Amino acid sequence: MPRLLLVDDDQDIIVALERYFVRAGFALTTAGNVAEGIARLEEAAAAGLPFDAVITDLNMPDGNGLAVLRAVRRLFPSCPTIVLSGAATVAVSVEAMRLGALTLIEKPAPPRELERQIRLSMGQAKEIASGIDAASSAGLIGSSPEIRALFETVVRVAQTGSTVLIEGESGTGKELVAQSIHRFSGRATAPFVAVNCAAIPETLLESELFGHAKGAFTGAAQARQGRFQLADGGTLFLDEIGEMPLSMQGKLLRVLEERTVEPVGGTGPEPVDFRLVAATNRRLEEMVAAGKFRADLFYRLNVVPLFIPPLRERRGDVAQLAGHFLGQANASRREKLTFAAEALAALERHAWPGNVRELKNLVERLAVLKDAGAIGLADLPDSIRTSRLPAPELRPGLPPGGIDLHAALAELEDRLIGDALQLSGGNKSHAASMLGLKRTTLIEKLRRRGKTPQR
Repeated sequence: MPRLLLVDDDQDIIVALERYFVRAGFALTTAGNVAEGIARLEEAAAAGLPFDAVITDLNMPDGNGLAVLRAVRRLFPSCPTIVLSGAATVAVSVEAMRLGALTLIEKPAPPRELERQIRLSMGQAKEIASGIDAASSAGLIGSSPEIRALFETVVRVAQTGSTVLIEGESGTGKELVAQSIHRFSGRATAPFVAVNCAAIPETLLESELFGHAKGAFTGAAQARQGRFQLADGGTLFLDEIGEMPLSMQGKLLRVLEERTVEPVGGTGPEPVDFRLVAATNRRLEEMVAAGKFRADLFYRLNVVPLFIPPLRERRGDVAQLAGHFLGQANASRREKLTFAAEALAALERHAWPGNVRELKNLVERLAVLKDAGAIGLADLPDSIRTSRLPAPELRPGLPPGGIDLHAALAELEDRLIGDALQLSGGNKSHAASMLGLKRTTLIEKLRRRGKTPQR
């Protein structure tokens, strides 16, 4: 029997929905405010009895449903949530979606429609859970809330054809995430082609990406396909996209818009079918502001942004990752190694400036140097035995030099519109409803910004 939690301060709604869902075969738990809803979630977590779905009102006397959504995300990361709302602001609605709400339903909610959405979301949750398991087997390891939320998003976005921009520090595993997106997509049987934009000289990058015709330049003894053609039908991964020269950025933008490439020295454009995933360890928005990255290309790439948190912010994942890497090393050893508790504690305290890559290299080195038994504190390098995580950085709300308020508000509006279009799958009517706008108003705002969604 599916377990359902309903959080709402309207007693009439609770009574009506309780009567309906009990008859529909659900085990329903109710809560009349935010604090009580969070208490019910914590009780379920302590008892090891997760809810199959959570429905929460957004506006309640002791707070809003966002606090309930945060508790769901913390305690049951894969549990689907549905938000009931009478008059939610745009910012609150978008934040609800960011926290994992699958849909927002206006009050009064028809019970049949609510049941349909719940059963649909429960089915999706099972698919996502299996996808997360697959992600772990593919090498995406971790159980912290931050990384579980990333895994869930990877599984969801993989099923779409949207362009993805992965941001994160060096060594966090951006290419592994890109490979997982490809692996879980409908293009999994087609090629996955990776290009490191920072590793190819500017003079060769155009030929590498788009190919060249025979005799196009000195040394071009024969025609050669570029990476876009090699990725036809599959996924092209452009790593370190922030290092791409401005001259190439314009050519890449044209390929993204027209879905054709023109080889160097070629006679005309050639159609290509690809899904683009890009990655960077730089802040592209800051580069756009500094004139070092094209704004129009950034908007084309930033359709679905993914952020991989650094290892120092993934509390609890270090030991899990260390165990995974040690297991890989043990596969080729007769004498199996383990980690002593004090060694794992020291690994957790380290800041890991090189992120997952640094940890993987360390475990490999320890496995080579240790003959047998448990890897103890004395086996670790001095820098790790004595390290401590740095104190959190304090960020003031306003920079000392001030800000351009009009530009900041325009940027916020752009982001909210982009989020609404992304969450609605590009449907302008749905996006306008989420933003509290008329459809014609949203269209006019998009036209003023030179953006035209597909539908």
